[in-house]
Amino acid sequence: TGTVDDPDDHLASWTLTAQPLGGGQTITLATGTTEVIEGPLGVFDPTLLANGSYQLDLEAVDLAGNRSSTQKSCCEQAPK
Repeated sequence: TGTVDDPDDHLASWTLTAQPLGGGQTITLATGTTEVIEGPLGVFDPTLLANGSYQLDLEAVDLAGNRSSTQKSCCEQAPK
């Protein structure tokens, strides 16, 4: 759950990705072109990822090409 909002209503797109903290392939979890206010941004499905810690990155781009991003580290274990 999160928010992607451009106060000037010029949002072009946003992307939510996950990357293993130890390095490895970045996985795109979700993309969009409309604002989300306190809603689901994507699904972090542990069955699609190796066990370990990940950095989630959310990046938004406006129509002028300005970028804004935020990151959060998390740990996920796949079900056995």
